[in-house]
Amino acid sequence: MTPPASLHFDTNFYAYLAAFILLPLSILYGAKFYMPGKYNDAFLSKEVTGCVKGISIVVVILHHLAGKISGPGHFFAFTRYGYLAVSIFFFLSGYSLMSSVIANPAYIDNFFRRRFTRVYFPVIAVNAITLVLYRFIYGYNWSAAGILKNITGVELIDPVLWFVNAILILYVVFYIAFRFFSRRAGIILVTAYSLFYFIICICLGYGAWWYNTAFCFPMGVIAAYKYKELTGFMQKNYMALGAAVIAVFCASFYMADWWPRPEIAGMLPVISAAACACMILVLLFKRNYTALAAAVPVIILSAYYILKRWNYPAYSTGFAVASSISCVLLMLVFLMKVKIYNSLWAFAGLISYEMYLVHMKVFNIYFSYLQVKQGYSIYGFLAMVIITAWVLNKLFNYINRQGRDAEAVIPVVQTADDDPV
Repeated sequence: MTPPASLHFDTNFYAYLAAFILLPLSILYGAKFYMPGKYNDAFLSKEVTGCVKGISIVVVILHHLAGKISGPGHFFAFTRYGYLAVSIFFFLSGYSLMSSVIANPAYIDNFFRRRFTRVYFPVIAVNAITLVLYRFIYGYNWSAAGILKNITGVELIDPVLWFVNAILILYVVFYIAFRFFSRRAGIILVTAYSLFYFIICICLGYGAWWYNTAFCFPMGVIAAYKYKELTGFMQKNYMALGAAVIAVFCASFYMADWWPRPEIAGMLPVISAAACACMILVLLFKRNYTALAAAVPVIILSAYYILKRWNYPAYSTGFAVASSISCVLLMLVFLMKVKIYNSLWAFAGLISYEMYLVHMKVFNIYFSYLQVKQGYSIYGFLAMVIITAWVLNKLFNYINRQGRDAEAVIPVVQTADDDPV
């Protein structure tokens, strides 16, 4: 028996139902919409970002599932959404860490203990369990060195765990930056490292998913550091900013991933053009001629580039970076007008990290034993991911509580940093 390379379903209806109907409806269930002139001042509160994490991990899982389905049909769209969800994870991680430092400067003193118990210990535990299961199920054998490398993450037993390695390195950089330098210098160092990481990954020939979201982490750090300024700017320029973000996202997302399939995503450039027109009208109405003078030449040059289709593949990484950054901005624009919260996504947010760690392991084992063609089997897979993640979350939380009790440390102020991602 070997892990399934691909899935062949009799129908994609159940995948469509989950991705295009149940997911959007569940996101909007319980949401609060704000009228013109009113804004969600707590748009990056713990309860909201927890739900966003839950939504993002489900998008990541559907992304990997879509990549495994042979003939996914319209579900193919989710093969292009994965890095956008990861960009949100990076942003929220940077935002959470910086918010914690601002709320409690002493937080940085216990930084590595917190990060090890919340992030790295679960990786070691899940990898060790996986090696045992794979040995009995698939008959895999590893050398002693191979076992050690796979457990510690030096070698990836699961390719999707690249994110864990990337975020752990970012944590080390964050600690150095804000433990030994001022906050402004720390922000510069974190941003510089993201650029360095981006360049090194390209030079080493890593897949684009390793680095096309790299700049979203320092974005989160900056957003937390300049939270009041960010909020004030967004509320003051909401209409123009929203139109600009939609325009940039649709155009860059199209040029990064969708240009070979205009029959599917041909509306993205149209939406981008309409958003540009709306932005121009808003700027004219507000008589902001300085911004208008800067925006119009950019719009004209961008439209000319898109129409000419100049070498899209050669610059697809740059467009992916632009779409990841604009996706984060689009999320902020959306959350400022729509407060997302319900118990379903709050629960998913609590176990989002464990869901990330186990979902491909569960995929391999579940579909190895359940060799069926019925499309509804994906719901069983999702249920198994949630149950496994919940059990592990309870176990890891129990171990963390025991460790804190044993150390008898002085309690610190609770901050925004309660989750690894």
